[in-house]
Amino acid sequence: MVTVPLLSLQQDSYMTAEDSSKGFQVILHSLPMEGREQLLEDIRSRRAESGAPLVVAGNANEVVAIVSGQASLRMPVEGGSWIEIGRCGPGEIFGFESFMQGSVEPLEVVALGPCLLQVLDGCSFQRLLMRFPSVYLGITRVLSRRLETAQAILRDQRLKSAPKRPLSDRIH
Repeated sequence: MVTVPLLSLQQDSYMTAEDSSKGFQVILHSLPMEGREQLLEDIRSRRAESGAPLVVAGNANEVVAIVSGQASLRMPVEGGSWIEIGRCGPGEIFGFESFMQGSVEPLEVVALGPCLLQVLDGCSFQRLLMRFPSVYLGITRVLSRRLETAQAILRDQRLKSAPKRPLSDRIH
């Protein structure tokens, strides 16, 4: 196991405002000092090679954050195949949705190249949620950022697919 000092007890010791909304940082920011210490004790670093699953669909046993590298988000489709719905990189966090919803993760996240990860086992994550409800605020920030991104993608798609009218039709 690789140990990398990726998180710090000091809330703003080395992060920009943008960094604070990524990965386990968003959870760290939502915790009191005692919770931060617990998170830092429980989190582990792991490396993954290209093609390795980072989050397996139907499996809800850990929360994973990408520190470096890129990954593909895939959803199962009829016939047992997969469709890529997006790509992500450093700062993205996955797997917590299963614990929040009480259901299994519908997505699979696969490394597109070598990745360095931070991993928190499911029991530790659930313990944090129970002891420190403020974690829900951090998770809400992650979900809000994802919703904002999804809305921007949909807006872009609508603009691209809007019918193009001649200028003469638009001028009266």
